Formats: sequence, structure tokens, C-alpha cells
Amino acid sequence: MITLAVYGLPTSTTVDGLSEMFSKFGIVHSLKLISDCQSGECKGLAFVRMDDDEAQAAITGLNGLKNKGRPIRVGLHWPSNKSGGREQ
Repeated sequence: MITLAVYGLPTSTTVDGLSEMFSKFGIVHSLKLISDCQSGECKGLAFVRMDDDEAQAAITGLNGLKNKGRPIRVGLHWPSNKSGGREQ
């Protein structure tokens, strides 16, 4: 399973709309849309978990695609080290 990071989403993006976009490439196991806590609008970032081959197909099919006039970026999510230090 791979977690994808999706950048450059319009503020009007919804969980349902994003799920529909990624479902064309396979099963979406989880999706987290980052929203402003006061307005509820999308902050332009989301994380999507899919099986490996389906995630790669989504990267190929969606990276650079214009969504409401804005190109979105889709790539592998590399989580930061939570301890704040360098991994050894």
C-alpha cells in the first residue's frame, strides 16, 4: 500500500470529488483532505492510500492534470521523522 500526496487542489475540492477522481485508477483505501478548521475549505493538500500498482497508475494519470484551471501534483508521500532528529 502506498500513500500519495496531492498538492495544488482548488479550495472547492471535496472528499467525494477527490475519491471519485482517484477511484478511476483503483480502490481508494483511505483519503484525508486537509481543510481549514474555520472555513472548512480545502487547503490544497490531500493524502490518498491505494495499492501499489493502482497508486502508480494514479500518479501517471493525474500528475499535472488541470483541475478547475490549476495543475495538481500527485506523488509519493514521504513522512517526516516524528522525533525531529535524523534517522540513522
